[in-house]
Parts: sequence; C-alpha cells; structure tokens
Amino acid sequence: MNGSITNIGNSVIQHDKDNNRIYIIKFDNSLDTLEYLDKLAIKNNYTKIVAKTPSSSKSLFIEKKYAMEAKIPHLYRGVEDGYFFAKYFHKDREVIDEIHITNVLDTASKRKDVSPIPNALPKGFHYRIANLNDSKEISNLYRIIFKTYPFPIHDEQYIVDTMKYNVIYFTIWKDTQLVSVSSSEMDEQMHNVEMTDFGTLPKYRGMGFSSYLLEKMESTMKKRGIITAYTIARSLSYAMNITFSKHGYNFSGTLKNNTNISGGIESMNVWYKLLI
Repeated sequence: MNGSITNIGNSVIQHDKDNNRIYIIKFDNSLDTLEYLDKLAIKNNYTKIVAKTPSSSKSLFIEKKYAMEAKIPHLYRGVEDGYFFAKYFHKDREVIDEIHITNVLDTASKRKDVSPIPNALPKGFHYRIANLNDSKEISNLYRIIFKTYPFPIHDEQYIVDTMKYNVIYFTIWKDTQLVSVSSSEMDEQMHNVEMTDFGTLPKYRGMGFSSYLLEKMESTMKKRGIITAYTIARSLSYAMNITFSKHGYNFSGTLKNNTNISGGIESMNVWYKLLI
C-alpha cells in the first residue's frame, strides 16, 4: 500500500482505500480545502478524514463539524499547540474497543517505573544509524513484520527517498542481520518529530530493543534542535504504549479506527514529549 500523497492548494494530504480515509498531513488554513476534501471523501466512499493541524486552524475544523481526538502542546516551533481533528462519514468507523484501550493505557501507566530503560545491548548485537545501503534490509524487515502499513515502508525506494528527505532510520543488528528498526520523521522547520515505524523480528522481541532505539532517537533529535516528539502508537499494543510511557511521554488522545496496519484498521494512541 502506498496511497496517494498529493497537494491540495498548499495542503499536503494522503488518501487511499486501504486506510479508507483522507489524512491532512499539512493544512493551509483554507475553508475551501476542507470543503473540497468533504467532496473527495464522499466521491471515494471514504469513512474518515483525519487532520494534523496547528491551533490557529482550530476554529475552521470546528466550523466544519470535526471532533478533536488528540492535542500535542508546543508541537509547532515549541510554541503553538497541535491538534488531531477527525470527521466521520459512517457511524461504524467511530465504534472502538474502549475497554481494551483503557486496559492498555492503565497498564502503561502502572508499568512506567517498573523496569529500567536498557542502556546497553546484549552481547552479539550492535546499534547504528542506517545509511542508504541498508534500504533493502529495512524494507525486507518491515515486509516480514507488517502485512499492511499506512505508508509504503515495504518498498525499498520509499526507504531511500525518505532517508534522503526527512527521515533517519535507527537499527540494531546481530552480526550482519538486521533485527530491529525504527525511524524519526522530522519536520525541522517546525522543530517536531514523529517517532515511528518500530519493528523487531519476532525471535528478538522482549529484549528491550524498541526502548533502546527510542533512547538513541531522542538523543539524536535533541542534537538537531527538535523540541517536541510524538508518536502514533497502536492502541492495543501493550509493548509500545508501555515503552513510550516509560520514556516520559504523555498520552493525549486516541485516533479512532485510524490506520490500516498488520491487515486491519486499528485505533491509534497519541503520545508526546518535550525534548528541550
């Protein structure tokens, strides 16, 4: 799945049938854009529009009957708050497993200080930031782990393109085998970063690799002047929600039935942290 990423005016959107949604990645503060996207959603039978937007656009989304699903303080340049707004075109898309999601969040809160964050890898493993020569191994690992994904991380060329543009990939290897990876998708102009694309081969799970990588990611982002970090984590994943809670991230909301990942549409939890 790669969806369609395009510009509408000065806005950047992604839309596709696998996610069955429109995602407003960057918004140009135009009411005309929102009206156009309503028509696009109806035309393609999409059941959701989700938007990431600064607080200066909040009133437009409220006017167009969007609901706020998450808030990230200081997302833009460390000053302006960011919001995730959503609009639904079918009532079934709004139905979520609230009990299960709450159980995950409660567990993440309770486990926050239970186990230490690993500061070293087990013998035989090593860490490094990826380079272009690693793109095939990264895409192959993602292909093994995720049956579907909201962005085309299964495609080696996508890894290359994003690495050249605004993404740093962080990796753990056992000898010459890639066993764990994650990425930092940076908006350096706005001084924020999405901590994302965590994946570990099944054989090596439970070894704290995601936590180790997140520590390395934060250190690297601080050096680049990034102020605010956030993640959009699978809402039913105990491991990832616990990982971000342990690292001092704050839960800020759930994006309902938002993302096609590992073969189905899942709700996603938003977590954030001020790095500086």
